[in-house]
Amino acid sequence: MIKSFFSLILILLSCQLGAQNDYKPVTGNTLTQYKTQIKAKNLQINSLTCPFTQTKNMSILKTPNVTKGFMYFKKNEKFRWEYVNNPTFIFAQNGKTIYTKSGDKVQIIKDNSVILYQQISKLVMQSINGEILENNKEFTTKFEENGSFIKIILEPKQRNMKKFIASIQLLIDKKSYLASQFILNEPNGDNTIIKFEKVKLNQNIDDSIFILK
Repeated sequence: MIKSFFSLILILLSCQLGAQNDYKPVTGNTLTQYKTQIKAKNLQINSLTCPFTQTKNMSILKTPNVTKGFMYFKKNEKFRWEYVNNPTFIFAQNGKTIYTKSGDKVQIIKDNSVILYQQISKLVMQSINGEILENNKEFTTKFEENGSFIKIILEPKQRNMKKFIASIQLLIDKKSYLASQFILNEPNGDNTIIKFEKVKLNQNIDDSIFILK
């Protein structure tokens, strides 16, 4: 499930970005301006909900694996990632407590068995609160842009993380300054693309959806 989750994201991105591969490095005053605008937008966000499409490309698969689901975010480390395909799988974080639910089985996670989901949760939250723009301890960060997107490229520094992640790309829409796509590249060449759609900000989200039972 985890490998399928992440490989799926990059296929979608390669399709979406095939005609938008004209990225150029962003530095200096332009980079400072983008960071300021992204942070200003993020300060306005108390909650976020959206459907997503995830595309996984794996060397052992003849065709991409596509799944759909919903993402929920609320300030103070509340995050829920839910697949609507059968069987249903849910990853949720409520503060420091992490849950998974597969079918009717709920688990509280206390190890790295869902590290990729944990990274998505962490990076989504960091992209919303702006920490991802300055995360120099865990990642080497580069910024690029084209006419439509700002691309943040993250390469892990920690040896343990490098076992699972070769690089992560986050595409920020220049019109909304919100993340529109998340791409995860694995060391074995597999990749995953997640496209966020119809993002709704500051909707009322009940805290109970972040606790799985």
